[in-house]
Amino acid sequence: MPATKPERLFERSKPFTASVALVDVDIDVPSRARSLVGRSIETFGQLTLPLLQSVAFESDLGLGCVRYRVIDGARRIAVMRAQGYERIMAAILPADVDEAEIAAMATSLNLLRAPNPLREAEHFQTLRRAGFTLDEISRDLGISRSTIAKRLKLVEGLREDLLDRVWAGEVAIGTAERIANLTPAQQERLVLHTRGEARITSAHISDVLRVSREGVMARVDEVMGEARLFAPADMLEDAAGSARAEGLTFDDALAALQRAFEVA
Repeated sequence: MPATKPERLFERSKPFTASVALVDVDIDVPSRARSLVGRSIETFGQLTLPLLQSVAFESDLGLGCVRYRVIDGARRIAVMRAQGYERIMAAILPADVDEAEIAAMATSLNLLRAPNPLREAEHFQTLRRAGFTLDEISRDLGISRSTIAKRLKLVEGLREDLLDRVWAGEVAIGTAERIANLTPAQQERLVLHTRGEARITSAHISDVLRVSREGVMARVDEVMGEARLFAPADMLEDAAGSARAEGLTFDDALAALQRAFEVA
């Protein structure tokens, strides 16, 4: 029988505190990320508890063993391991805590710090897949529905190569939100247009939109030139289709048609 979705995101497990051997923690964090928190731990030691989930498995010898999956605090753990720590104190979640609750906890912890919009987006995606609506997520996490929708648009509306550049810090979040609203064709043009550039900016988006508008207007001019071969309705439908394919608004398409009629 499939698991029943809880009425609220937070209503089940409470983590317990324990000492954990770092050799039993599964983690993979880039060295650049580790360096950001290294000085703090060198100076003050461990100030906060990472959040882990126990994962039971059977070893090659048939023995029951426990390892730990990192839910929050991966950089802190990586730094402490690199600095020679053998054990750390951590908050532990049982193995039976489901992915929806883990995503909700991770999102809540992220909000306590300077939020990472992409990380939030991944957590929101997990909650959506677990069956929660935007209204339910908004209610239980105290985040506006529009913010959740914009975060989801980042991971659902961006090409993978553009998303990688956002993760790498080459695209500001506000710029990424604009890119996510571009059509696939426009995003492909943006990738080609910014190849070799250190960052993608709003100016690059404006360039792509300008080219799109110019392309639609050229197509409308072409359609108008062929008008004698088609009924007016067919001509307008063709022009409107070109505008939609480029992600242009109704006003953009109308302006292109008006220009074409003036030229004609």
